[in-house]
Parts: sequence; C-alpha cells; structure tokens
Amino acid sequence: MQRTDDDRAWSSLPIKIEPEVQALFDASVTVIVGNGLRTLFWLDNWMDGRSVRSIAPHLIQFISPRISRKRTVAEALVQKRWIRDIQGGLSVAALRDYVRLWHALTGVTISNEPDWFRWKWTTNGNYTASSAYKAMFIGTVRNPVIQRVWKSWAPLRVKFFTWLALKKRLWTADRRRRHNLDEHDLCWLCDQEAETVDHLLVNCSFTKVIWWNLISWMDCTCSFQGQSQLQTWWDYLRGMQGRDRRRGFDSLFMCII
Repeated sequence: MQRTDDDRAWSSLPIKIEPEVQALFDASVTVIVGNGLRTLFWLDNWMDGRSVRSIAPHLIQFISPRISRKRTVAEALVQKRWIRDIQGGLSVAALRDYVRLWHALTGVTISNEPDWFRWKWTTNGNYTASSAYKAMFIGTVRNPVIQRVWKSWAPLRVKFFTWLALKKRLWTADRRRRHNLDEHDLCWLCDQEAETVDHLLVNCSFTKVIWWNLISWMDCTCSFQGQSQLQTWWDYLRGMQGRDRRRGFDSLFMCII
C-alpha cells in the first residue's frame, strides 16, 4: 500500500521493515511495468516475474544499497542510467551477469500506464490482509491439539498457559538452564527427575496424585501409562472418555494443568 496508495497519511514516512516481512513481499509481489515510476529497477520482480537482483546476483554486489532502494525503472532506462549505478571493478562472474542483464533489457520499453503491483495470493491480484496472513503459514503442519486448546471452554489465561506448555515454553529448569538462569535441574517437588514441562505437569509423583484425585472426583476415567508427554497424555485420557463428554473434558484437563 505504501508503494501504490499515496493518499494514505503514512505512505511517505520511513517505515522500518523486518527482514521476514520484506522476504514475504519479494516472494508475493510481481510488477507489471507501465511508466516505471513506482517500480524499483534493481529490487522489484518486474522482469517476467523476476528481479534484476535474482537475474544478476553477482552484479548487484557492486550496486550501493542507497541507490538500489531508490532507482526506479523509469530512471534506469533513460540513456541506460543503470550502468552508471555500477561501482568498482567487476569480477568475472559480475561481468557475465552484466552481459546477461544487457541482453535481458533489450526491447524493454515503458508506457504511460501506471505500474501494477500484482499480489500472487489472490485471484484478482489485489492485496488483502487475510491472504497475507495465510501465505505466512504455507507449508506448516497444523497440530489438532493446538486447535483443541482455543476451541475449549476454559478461561483465556488457561488456554494461553496450555498453549505455552504444549510448545515447551514454560520456564522449567531445563529452559532456565539453557538461558543460564538456573543450575538446579531436579524437580523441586519429587527431587528425583529433571524438571521439564512433561515431568512437572504429567509424570511427577505429586502431579499424578493431583490428576487421579481431580479426574476421579469429576467422574471421568483415569489411568496411567508410564512416562508420557503432555500432548500424548491428553490424547490418552481424552480417548477414554465418551465422545459426548470430550469437549468438556478438554476444558477440565486444561484447568487442571
């Protein structure tokens, strides 16, 4: 939007862009060049869906970042001004890129039409926030247990704690040691095994007493299967409950941990 909509109040402000966001933009946007006034010659994907940076990766090293972030296609094509952007003595690989780029630019012309930035993740080529969000998760593997957390009836703070526990992000002894915050490895309750998320919430002898008393008190089936991870333990107990009681059991399970 900063590149295409001047009416926005923030469009001319310097915005710090995180590398991950810039990488998503580069992978998601191609430019159909019109007048070339908005398209960056060195960085944007305007040459058959590719950028000059990808076509000539060695040559781009001889271009000042200050120039590459500002040089537009309209400016670069006037009297081949892009050649003057190159600084320093070129290596053999950069010379090959230079010749390749010279031939690729043969016949490139600009028109009076505005440049069109095409967004890959929608059918009409227009950007939407929802499509950008979905694009960031392409290739990820969804964990059904995580979805179970957010669809339960438990309070929000309980959901968040459970989500952290499943991600192994609680500040147990093993994580504190990785951050050089603590040298005590054993569980403070049983003093027998290393304190981890799975041990503290599932496998500790004191924890098992709590699980048995609370689940039995709620008239739910409970049994133990040795050392388990939190997710495995949840799936195991959940499978022992009736299908009509599982959503309620999920909320109970999360409140217990």
